[in-house]
Amino acid sequence: MPDYPQFLHTVLDTTDVRGLAEEPLYVHADPAGHPFCIFVA
Repeated sequence: MPDYPQFLHTVLDTTDVRGLAEEPLYVHADPAGHPFCIFVA
């Protein structure tokens, strides 16, 4: 374990859980091939 905190997860907080779960989610890759997600409102 490192001696400093690490972010292991990202949490999105919302009052409209159903709406967030049904908004489009796109998964892309950066030029090095690492995936990242975009939530479209």
